[in-house]
Amino acid sequence: TGDVKTRQEVASLENKRQELSNEEQATRDRARLLDEKERLLQSSERMLRRREIELEEESAQRSREVMLQQRQDSAPQTSRTSRSAKTAHSLRRTDKSSMPLTARHD
Repeated sequence: TGDVKTRQEVASLENKRQELSNEEQATRDRARLLDEKERLLQSSERMLRRREIELEEESAQRSREVMLQQRQDSAPQTSRTSRSAKTAHSLRRTDKSSMPLTARHD
C-alpha cells in the first residue's frame, strides 16, 4: 500500500509538472505573440508616418504650384497695368511739354 501511495504521489507530481510546463509554454507563446503584435504595430506606425509625410509634402507642393500659378496669372495683368500707367504718364509729360511755360503747373 505504501508503494501505491508513493506511485500516486509521483503521478500527481508528474501531472503538476506537466501542467506547469504547459503553462510556461503558453506564457512563452503569448509573449511571442505580443512581441509580434508590437513589431507589427511599430511597423504600421512607421508606414503611416511615412504616408503622412508624403501627403504633407504633396500638399505643400500643390500649394507652391497654386501660388506660382496665381503669380503667373497676375503677372501679365500687372505688367499690362504698369505699361498703361507708364504710357499715360508719358502722354501727360508730352502734353505738358507742348504747353507754354506759363500754363504749366509742375
